[in-house]
Amino acid sequence: MFTTTTYFIKAQTPGINVHKLLDLYKRELNTQGIKNITEDGNVLYFVNDDSEILFNRFDRRFSDFSEGKIGIEDNDTEFLAYMEATPTNFMSGLTAKVSFPVYFTALRNDIERELQGL
Repeated sequence: MFTTTTYFIKAQTPGINVHKLLDLYKRELNTQGIKNITEDGNVLYFVNDDSEILFNRFDRRFSDFSEGKIGIEDNDTEFLAYMEATPTNFMSGLTAKVSFPVYFTALRNDIERELQGL
């Protein structure tokens, strides 16, 4: 199982809530070609189609995972965003450990800029 986390400081993104963050992460999953997404409370569950894994391996960040979840936890001063996912194979797991945390943080930065209207 692969895991990574990041956070949003509430003072830097006033007016944001868990569901808005989930909508933005869901949009990114859709952009990345993941069609099987379900929402349960504060968690998005996703399953990658086998053809997406095979044919889009190098241009889609989530193609290294067969399934996973992205959750948002609401704390006093921040929203914690986390992802837990199952790599498609051993090499995907190694690739994910090196590059995916950087992407997940960059995605957070993009979402934060969008929320701030920059």
